[in-house]
Amino acid sequence: MDIKKGEFMMAKRNLPPGQDSKIKGRHSHVLEDVKKTLEDIHNEMYSKAISDREEHLAVVDEWAGFSPNLNKGKILFVPFCGEKECEEAIKDKSKEEAQEEEVAGGLKMGAKSLCVPHEQKWHLNCPKKCILPECMFPQIQCTQRTLFGRSY
Repeated sequence: MDIKKGEFMMAKRNLPPGQDSKIKGRHSHVLEDVKKTLEDIHNEMYSKAISDREEHLAVVDEWAGFSPNLNKGKILFVPFCGEKECEEAIKDKSKEEAQEEEVAGGLKMGAKSLCVPHEQKWHLNCPKKCILPECMFPQIQCTQRTLFGRSY
């Protein structure tokens, strides 16, 4: 019937099955209709990814907030001296503090550094002291935050 009407049906697999996930197109506009639908899917998926990321971000300036937020599945922006030995200590300490927590999937891994963001908004009012209370490099002043999280 669709062929007789000069129409075709597309399914947006990024949405749950239902009327909203089905899109009609016209044979006479196939390129435009498919291109627009692909752009819509991209925009919807990108918006959801950004929203999910924002929901799981936390800015933490003191160790007291590090493990509790990490154990809630968040990724953390923290002041960090950048030294490998300090990162290993953060990984060990956060793993130790997670032993009593219920973590989805049963993984109780320590945190590791993921990246230093380019956006300046994450570095505003960055404390000068590393997040780790026992930082082995107190002479290093932090000037930016580093993103820490668990890898699963």
